[in-house]
Amino acid sequence: MRSARWLTPVTRTRTLLACALALCLCSSASRVEAGPQWHLALSPGGCYVDGPTDAGWFWCGSASGHALFLRDRDHDFGLGPYARVLTVLGDSTSASAGVSALVPVNPTFPFIVSVGALANTRGAELAPGADLWLFWGPTSYNFHSSYSMVSGVLLGAQRTWGAAPGTTIAFAGQLDLALAAIPFIALFELVRGPPER
Repeated sequence: MRSARWLTPVTRTRTLLACALALCLCSSASRVEAGPQWHLALSPGGCYVDGPTDAGWFWCGSASGHALFLRDRDHDFGLGPYARVLTVLGDSTSASAGVSALVPVNPTFPFIVSVGALANTRGAELAPGADLWLFWGPTSYNFHSSYSMVSGVLLGAQRTWGAAPGTTIAFAGQLDLALAAIPFIALFELVRGPPER
């Protein structure tokens, strides 16, 4: 009868190959499952507007949303789309969309650079343009949800062409929509009162 010793190296080789294959599958699966991190924010601040007829400072505010792909952790670079609506009180409203890149210079305080195209309404005129935004503030990767809270400071520049050309420079504080909603949630709970028992 043939000895079973020849099975030992074959079994060991198969086990090593199976472990290597499982390790490859696990590492690639965790990469594939990494979904986008998205956030919504409000950004009140001040804008300097150099319009077709005059120039000056105005109160302004924007609402924006970002989705960042390619990230598994805080140290990762991110890339994805963004959309923003900016209203300059007494002057104009613009809607823009484009591409954002998260640059993790510091894993806790990265920069987010956004570049896009816009449509601006100044008076009765609709003008095309472009914008550039730079955000800096605490932005951590959320391992438990696809929503990532983002708050910090924001600097933006918009340039419009056409019948009503102009340049807008924005300085704002960005507040994540989840944080901005806390006072309203607290007020609602106060008005509603304690739950019945």
